Parts: sequence; structure tokens; C-alpha cells
Amino acid sequence: MAAVTDLTWQQLADKLPAGAITVASGAVTINAGLINGSNIDALTDSGVVKFFSLLFTAANKAQADANVDQVDGERLTAFSPATIGANANGYITLTRPFVCRSELATATNIIGTNA
Repeated sequence: MAAVTDLTWQQLADKLPAGAITVASGAVTINAGLINGSNIDALTDSGVVKFFSLLFTAANKAQADANVDQVDGERLTAFSPATIGANANGYITLTRPFVCRSELATATNIIGTNA
């Protein structure tokens, strides 16, 4: 099989609430409020950190599914699982690395890493 170097929008959408990602007229729309489980009424509303945390979790799950039949060296490793820190005052620290390869000459061809 060929190495997995990216995910499709559908693979990501499958790991998010129904309707969270749509495509129309060549544009992908991601409904952050649907992903966060809350209404967003203005650009001044908070929720960006939660959105990216949930989006990265979904991408990690989609990556795991995409890698099921891949052999060593062909698995996508762009979305690593979160590293979880110790409990401190009722909170834990989650670190979610993202790794990609960028073409040196143009920086327009950006793909995932493999292991």
C-alpha cells in the first residue's frame, strides 16, 4: 500500500458531530459551535482552545482509522495522541503535538509524517 500522508475531510468529519464539516461551492466550513457544543454568537466569544483540542482529538481518531491496514513506515503520524500531565487543582495539562513535512522550495506542499 501507499503511505498515508494526509486525511480527507470526510475522514475528519466522521469523527466529529454530524454536520460539523460541510463543503459547498468549493469551500470547507467547520462549525466550531457544533464541535464545542455551544452557541457562538460573535467573534468576541471564547472557545478557540476547546475547539482546537476537540479538533485535534478527532484528527487523531481519524488518523488511527486511516492507519489500520498500513505497514510500518506507511502510517500517518501527524496527529499524535495527547500527553497528559498530572492533576493540579482539578485540571490536567494536555499537550497535543502536530507534525508535518513542508516542501523546502515552496512551502506549499505540506504533508504528514510517517512511521
